[in-house]
Amino acid sequence: MQKLVKYALAVLIVLLLLTILSALSSLKTQITPPTVIKNINLGASDGLPSLSELAIVPNGKYIYATYDRFATVAVIATSNNTLVNTINVGEPDKTFPKGIAVSSNGLYVYVAESGSNTISVISSNNDKIISNISVNDAPWWVAVTPDGKYLYAAGTSDVSVISTSNNTVLNNINISTANKITFSLDGKDAYFANCANNNGSVWIVSNPKNTVTDLINNVGDCPFGVTMNPNGKFLYVTTEDNITIIGTANNSVLDKIRLGSLPSGIAISPDGNYLYVATTTGISIISTSNNSVVYSISGVGSPEDVAVMPNGTDVYVSYEYPSNFTPGIVVLSAPTKYTNFVSLQYTIAIIVIIISIILLVLYDGLSKKRIIKTETDVS
Repeated sequence: MQKLVKYALAVLIVLLLLTILSALSSLKTQITPPTVIKNINLGASDGLPSLSELAIVPNGKYIYATYDRFATVAVIATSNNTLVNTINVGEPDKTFPKGIAVSSNGLYVYVAESGSNTISVISSNNDKIISNISVNDAPWWVAVTPDGKYLYAAGTSDVSVISTSNNTVLNNINISTANKITFSLDGKDAYFANCANNNGSVWIVSNPKNTVTDLINNVGDCPFGVTMNPNGKFLYVTTEDNITIIGTANNSVLDKIRLGSLPSGIAISPDGNYLYVATTTGISIISTSNNSVVYSISGVGSPEDVAVMPNGTDVYVSYEYPSNFTPGIVVLSAPTKYTNFVSLQYTIAIIVIIISIILLVLYDGLSKKRIIKTETDVS
């Protein structure tokens, strides 16, 4: 009988291990959908466009947002998502701050001001303007190279290249009507969305030579926002109807994701899994694994720009036209992957219960046999 118990126990242990392995192989990763965490109300805008572009410092502690008509920059603390400061950068309805960028070391914030032909340089230590850089033409958009050495400012008729070491203009590149700017991972190439040529284009400029090295045509109607996949292989461009995907290996259009609703601002998660796109009707979240929309979030006004926290946990969306004409920033939680272990736990629990019952039965039989044997020996 003892041998029988041992064999039974061994068989049950093997069955338990096989069942656990089977349960593990059947586990599926699930995703927690994005939700609205907070709506940061930033005051009345009299029903006209006001809040525009967003930029997050590298450590993720603060986010800066431009008010174009009010000529101010709002500073938001991400620890509690509250307004902590407002920086005046010019005259209301005259200066029109729009594009905004933060240096790679997080020390400086650059604001493009189309109404005054200047770039304001703000120290993030005290939120004070420390320099004003004059450029040739109304600057709308700005971006800092990954190494922090140069600032590119896109205007109506050209692009200014600025040295960040002394805040002086080094060169002007003949690219008209350039929109937003991004860079290759190594910073050697700058990509400019452009409305002017051949059904929309993306211009590629070498850094630091500042010469046009390539032109990608047929991107779509009026390219506007651009972002680079963290793997450096794909560039994503918003046009009037689509998200155009460009392969950086040969600078060619690979695919287009139909969105409609005038997509504008675009950002990508640090892991490259999701694209966040601002449209006139809300936020579209696209999975880069299959280039399809997986979530659509409405009820956040008419979004203008999108920024993702460096750790990827939260997404900030600026909007212009909520129902009550109050500009602000909506904070969203990013989609989160997790594995549901509940089914595995139930499986193991059932197996343990079955094994326990079998062992109890076997033990009871063994005990009875010992009692009978003892009574026989006594007799």
